[in-house]
Amino acid sequence: MKPKEYINKSSSFFIDLAAILLVGIIGIIDHLTGIEIVVTVLYLFPVLLVTWYGGLFRGIVISIISILVWFTADITSGHQYSSMLISIFDAAGIWGTMFILVVILSKLRSTMERERVFSRTDFLTGAFNLRAFSEILEIEISRTVRYQRNLSLAYLDIDDFKQINDLHGHSVANKLLGLIIDTIRSNLRITDIIGRVGGDEFAILLPEANLEQALTVMTKVQNNLAAQLKQQNWNITFSIGLVNCTGQSCTSDDLLKEADKLMYEVKHSGKNRIKSEVYVKSK
Repeated sequence: MKPKEYINKSSSFFIDLAAILLVGIIGIIDHLTGIEIVVTVLYLFPVLLVTWYGGLFRGIVISIISILVWFTADITSGHQYSSMLISIFDAAGIWGTMFILVVILSKLRSTMERERVFSRTDFLTGAFNLRAFSEILEIEISRTVRYQRNLSLAYLDIDDFKQINDLHGHSVANKLLGLIIDTIRSNLRITDIIGRVGGDEFAILLPEANLEQALTVMTKVQNNLAAQLKQQNWNITFSIGLVNCTGQSCTSDDLLKEADKLMYEVKHSGKNRIKSEVYVKSK
């Protein structure tokens, strides 16, 4: 395991403890080397380490511990000041530099994390985007094949959503999408995954669910969507294609295309239904 991966998997307590021990070791080195060798910059390493993996508050705490250790080592190593105020001023200056770096690094980390999340999710609904959903689906398919388990995939389309956009505008349509996603989530298991794969199309991954179980879930989703939207004076229906894969070789593209095909068959035969089947790979 690479060092970065190991740190990512470590608990916050372990990282904090390691940083404090490292500060202590640097403090001892600082004391033993005296005033002729400056090792102050070494204190930045544990401070920035904790900031990166623990956040702003913990970074500030470690920086305060570091400056106290530095101040103690500086005094005990025999550094003579004409006034104690000068030593305090030096300590404040060093800590101020640490504080600025901690804030900058914390903001950088937050920005990178936000970009990472945005690169995998749909900014409007919070659902996974197609790329991220496909990656998760491939992982679940591999597990399904390896352990001969069930996996179901639903493809849900909002019927006549374009008319809503045309009549009420994008702002109203976007709020409606948010309501639909929230309602779908509230009717799924914690292990189920939802992704936005088109403007008004969503894919729902149901791990460990056979066709009968998945059909029960999606029927519940469809009924509760209709009830929730009716309360908001929306007469909206949903066409759903549902496919099940059981321990056989298939890809995310295979299942998405098959579920999409079933969904369009529903739309072309009257809409507002669920069509389901067990996926069989063509030879």
